[in-house]
Amino acid sequence: MHGRTQGTEVSAEWKATRRWTLNPGYTFLKMHLRPDLNAQDTISAPQTEGSNPRHQAQLRSSIDLGRGFSWDASLYFVGQLPAHDISSYTRLDSQLRWRLGERLPR
Repeated sequence: MHGRTQGTEVSAEWKATRRWTLNPGYTFLKMHLRPDLNAQDTISAPQTEGSNPRHQAQLRSSIDLGRGFSWDASLYFVGQLPAHDISSYTRLDSQLRWRLGERLPR
């Protein structure tokens, strides 16, 4: 197979307050793949193209709550994967962390 891909990825970090950080990001991928002229495999090119999302986006948030606690949340969007019959979807991950840190005696 042969072809070309083109895309872009952008991300940023914004310190909304002293304790709160936001990280947005976006990825775009466009693939143009074709089987070689004499190839008998006509499935790999569309399968490969359809296994990669064209659009992906994310927004990560991190808040320092003090006393070793922080809360992180991440929202992800993934475009459809037609080769696998998967529609686009959105996912939310969240965690509350407690860091023991330097306060422990050695």
